[in-house]
Amino acid sequence: MKNQLVLFVGLFVFQFGFSQTKNFWKKNSSPIENKNISSTKKISNQNTYHLSVEKLKEVLSHCPQRFNSFGQSNVIITLPTERGEFKEYRVKESSVLHPDLAKKFPDIKSYVATSVSGEGGVVHFSLGYNNFRAMIMKPDATITNIKPSTSNSKTYVVTSKTEGSASINCQAIDHAVRPFLEKSTKQAEKSNKARKDANDGRVRVYRMAIAVTGELSKIYTDKANVTNGSTQQRKAAVLAELNVLITRVNAIYERDLGTTFELVPNMDNSIFLDPVTDGFTHGNTSASVNEVQAILDAKIGNANYDIGHVLDSDGTGRGALRAVCVDSKKAEGATGAHPFTSVNDYFFVTFVHEIGHQFGANHSFNNSCGGNRLDEGAVEPGGGNTIMAYTGCAPNTANTQYLFFHAKQIDEMWNHIVSTAGCGTTKSIGNSAPAASVGGNYTIPRSTPFILEGSATDANSADQLTYSWNQMDKEIAPMPPRATSTNGPLFRYQPPTTSPKRYMPDLSTIKAGNASSEWEVTPSVSRMMNFRFTVRDNHPGGGNTDSKDAVITVSGNAGPFMITSQNTRFDAPVGSTQTVTWNVAGTTGNGVNAATVDILLSTDGGNTYPITLASAVPNDGSQQIIIPDNEGGVNRIMVRGTNNIFFDITNANFSITNGNLDPMPTNYCAAGYQGNNYIDEVIFGAINNKSENGAYSDFTNLGTNITKGESVALTINPGIDFWDPNYFGAWIDWNKDGDFEDAGEEVLLTTNGAGGVTTTVVVPHTAKSGATRLRVRYKIHTAPEPCGTARTNGDEVEDYFLFIKGGSSNPTCNDGIQNGNETGVDCGGPDCDPCTVDPTCNDGIQNGNETGVDCGGPDCNPCNTNVTYCAASTTQNATLHITNVSLGSINNSSTNAAYNDFTNQSTNLTNGQATALTITMNNNTWTYNAVGVWIDWNNNGDFTDSGEKVYSRFAAGPYTSTITPPASAVSGTSLRMRVRAGYGSEAKITPCGTDTYLGEVEDYTVTVGGSTSPTCTDGIQNGNETGVDCGGSCSPCATNGTVVYVDMSDETTNSSSTWNFFRIEVGDDNGFGAWFTNNSLRLVNYGKNVVCEGTTSNATFIEEGVEVGAASNFVANSNSFMVSSSSYTDWRGKSGYIGFTFKIGGNTHYGWFYATVANDGLSYIIKDYAYNTTADQGLLTKRPTRQKERTSENRVSIYPNPFEETVTIDVSRLESDTFTITVYNLLGKELINEEYSKNPGTILLGDKIKSSGNYFVKIQANKHTETLRLIKF
Repeated sequence: MKNQLVLFVGLFVFQFGFSQTKNFWKKNSSPIENKNISSTKKISNQNTYHLSVEKLKEVLSHCPQRFNSFGQSNVIITLPTERGEFKEYRVKESSVLHPDLAKKFPDIKSYVATSVSGEGGVVHFSLGYNNFRAMIMKPDATITNIKPSTSNSKTYVVTSKTEGSASINCQAIDHAVRPFLEKSTKQAEKSNKARKDANDGRVRVYRMAIAVTGELSKIYTDKANVTNGSTQQRKAAVLAELNVLITRVNAIYERDLGTTFELVPNMDNSIFLDPVTDGFTHGNTSASVNEVQAILDAKIGNANYDIGHVLDSDGTGRGALRAVCVDSKKAEGATGAHPFTSVNDYFFVTFVHEIGHQFGANHSFNNSCGGNRLDEGAVEPGGGNTIMAYTGCAPNTANTQYLFFHAKQIDEMWNHIVSTAGCGTTKSIGNSAPAASVGGNYTIPRSTPFILEGSATDANSADQLTYSWNQMDKEIAPMPPRATSTNGPLFRYQPPTTSPKRYMPDLSTIKAGNASSEWEVTPSVSRMMNFRFTVRDNHPGGGNTDSKDAVITVSGNAGPFMITSQNTRFDAPVGSTQTVTWNVAGTTGNGVNAATVDILLSTDGGNTYPITLASAVPNDGSQQIIIPDNEGGVNRIMVRGTNNIFFDITNANFSITNGNLDPMPTNYCAAGYQGNNYIDEVIFGAINNKSENGAYSDFTNLGTNITKGESVALTINPGIDFWDPNYFGAWIDWNKDGDFEDAGEEVLLTTNGAGGVTTTVVVPHTAKSGATRLRVRYKIHTAPEPCGTARTNGDEVEDYFLFIKGGSSNPTCNDGIQNGNETGVDCGGPDCDPCTVDPTCNDGIQNGNETGVDCGGPDCNPCNTNVTYCAASTTQNATLHITNVSLGSINNSSTNAAYNDFTNQSTNLTNGQATALTITMNNNTWTYNAVGVWIDWNNNGDFTDSGEKVYSRFAAGPYTSTITPPASAVSGTSLRMRVRAGYGSEAKITPCGTDTYLGEVEDYTVTVGGSTSPTCTDGIQNGNETGVDCGGSCSPCATNGTVVYVDMSDETTNSSSTWNFFRIEVGDDNGFGAWFTNNSLRLVNYGKNVVCEGTTSNATFIEEGVEVGAASNFVANSNSFMVSSSSYTDWRGKSGYIGFTFKIGGNTHYGWFYATVANDGLSYIIKDYAYNTTADQGLLTKRPTRQKERTSENRVSIYPNPFEETVTIDVSRLESDTFTITVYNLLGKELINEEYSKNPGTILLGDKIKSSGNYFVKIQANKHTETLRLIKF
């Protein structure tokens, strides 16, 4: 029975093993051309993937509906990131189709998901026509898009950016419909008196009707290859694209406005397939915006929608102000652009913009922009860069447009929503609105930086709050803004962040010694500025907001307030006294009235100021401060008005030193060549710098502190990341000698194909303390060099400032610790000799069973006897990692990490006895997986000795084996076991080193004990036993070798059917498949260790009682691996044994199948089979008389299956009160065994099954036995 169960387990591993993974993505190994991405637009990152859409659909079919489920979804999927990793998300269905429309088109779906880790943001994604499209909105305002690489590609591209669309041509887009503008200003001014936020914890659902012109429909049907299909097929293709569009639109409006859109039930009536008869003037949105109302009223019915719009493939944009829910104009919106060839989501962003008008949002830009300015909403300087702006309109604020509404436009739209409260459907989503607060109103000096600070609370702890400060002054003023302007906007829009603070101007400007930049200007005259603090809760499915206002008054008679000391780099010893001076500039009066100031210290280059050097000291322009014991080289000083918001900071970093340090060299070699390829981003400690293209960039004004012995992650991302390979080099002048040529100074020289790279830099103890330099270089195709200005040396070069802190003391040769380049260890006595090379008991090196190490001198103490091991880790472990290791009593499930120390988990192994090993990964089926296991049998601190690699495999899973300790293994001592997973090549199977690609490393502990004394009657096959006595009245098993018999439950295979899979599970990783065709039984190997492939073209049935083996009359056919006779025999209607051979480790094994062939010869039934685990030993063709019980019907059901937390077993049809339930894992190990004397009807088991994987549930009653498959996610 044991062997029968194990075979049954193996059978389902092959058929259902993929179902247990929730990652349906496969990263492509090479880049592809992306025709949808404009070459003029910089995308920060791009990776490509293949998606198994059908597998994804299967899992998504279990998703709860968002309006029906406020709790946490248990459906979890993985999505790729722009960095080539994978993150998990909990998913709910969030349909944009009315239920009646969804019934017509059941394959068109939309979903919303939240990050499991809480760091990945909110995802809105759609499915239709096997096309997946996702938009991930993160708290840092980054938007990641996952979309097909071309219009009909099955390959998906992942791109990440903080902006939304390309520059808008203000001469060609969005002339708001003038007939509806006349009263807009007065209406807005009136409604502003009762401003409200989307803060009632609900979401408003608006019925949306869209008319699609025949020209646009043709583009969509061409993409889906159904242009010549039926009307239903073509409309389904168009609706699938609308589903993509509205899913993304909803992501914006749900977050900023607490509103969402649902396509009306008869939406297919307004999808036009013929341009001639659609009733629209193609390419002329000025005309179509006046045509769409009548058409939608006729096709949909005026009472059946709340907002309407026409979409065309050419034109611009039009939108009637305050049109939603106003019967006479609620459809007057039009968007025209090619949805695929238009660069950077122009079609999508224009659609969002025009809907904004229909909800009452004015244009937000202060420029004229061809006469399209709407004065009431003109709160953004220049052309602006929010959704309602004209990004790119000269004078241009920025080249990027953020997918956010300005606080002013949120105000305008929410006022219209409130004024039409009877329209739309309000639904609860289980959300509580956040509550915002600000510090109050302030008076500040002119031409002086200031900081706006707010705070917020939220009852929903899982919500990811983000904050923004927007200037609300809408008066028309000269642009770019001028410091002398007494009204109008001075500060550009910045997207929300996770910090409730905003520095005015941006910190990068202030740190450079400036109080203004082109689009962030501090006033030089008396005036007032109005700001609004807005908090978004980013609740999935419908966000809420809250806001508070602050008035900042600028005194023209005070300021500028400026620090006049410490504005150049210098060294300040710990404990020294420094005098900080500043221009008071009338700030003690003139309305500012700051009698005292606070003096603060930044230790991260001016980003934060956590250390107070002086508090509430007189604002008299001078103060002595004591330098604290905060060694480092990236320090700045801030002087800020006490209980006020104005301040200034020093213009340069300075160093706090502890001891005399060598100065930083300045005579470094020249390097850099300006080509098309450049460094976009460098992250190292406190350095987080994004930059544009240049031959050489001196960023030594930016820096970070690092400490000796510390490990610091270094990330470099290219500006153009589709080249393959990209090469990166990084060098640090550890000894401060002005070059990068010394040993160990090259800290990175690698490629990661297309995309960026991350590595770990370990600061050596031998590094000189103090200031030094980091150099980073990028090149394609070949490795870069640290010096040189020719293209052959590499492309862009960037230099950064580093300050090396002391850390532990510099090692000496007699400190008893192996450091740096020391070749021996001296324990510390002056009479001690250095350790020798040859290992002896007094060489200072721990060898074999030595219990202590003596360096040789009479005054020496023994060295540390702890066994240490080489470091091993990976950097991209989220994509591929170990999820479970099972060996003996170890059964450990884990999450991804570069390295996991599980040495607190141990198991006992027995000398000479095999113990089953199973390793499971999150992507078990990948062909280029590399897995290795090592055990340090002799406890000498390495894994390089003979026999210490106990398992390795470079292929797809499963990863199973047995481990038998050698006789020489150290017993009674904790031994280290290392498990490593990698990807790409067999060379990745190595126990040491850091792999910058996929995988994970885990360490465990094993202890080896004495061998057991197997007996022939213990019922267990041990060692060299030649037979097993099952105990009781059982007869001993066959004695010719170690025979394993498996009952196949009559597995039937037809010649026309697919292959029927099964496995032999004895820990030797033998996997077979079989099928029958043309009177030929075929055995096939599926990438396992065993080779068993060929046909039985000259084989015959073997009678019972005949030996199959080397000594028999039957021999292995060299090209078929079947045991053959001399002539072919027709098998039709016959039954009998068919012999076969296979090899393990080069040794030949023999086995047989017992099969029955149908009378017509077109199918066969495998009754059972047997094989000999002892090499070169035959076995008799004899079947046991006892057969396992057959089940005529299924009386037990399990649901849900697969499951995540709880599973129900329905035994109500079992017709028995007395029964037993047993649960086994893949290894046949019994996990649960429960007896019942009264049938409860249903049984809950989920909480007793802890780990993800495949299981088998056996229900055994008096007259009925069933075994069912069970999968836990």
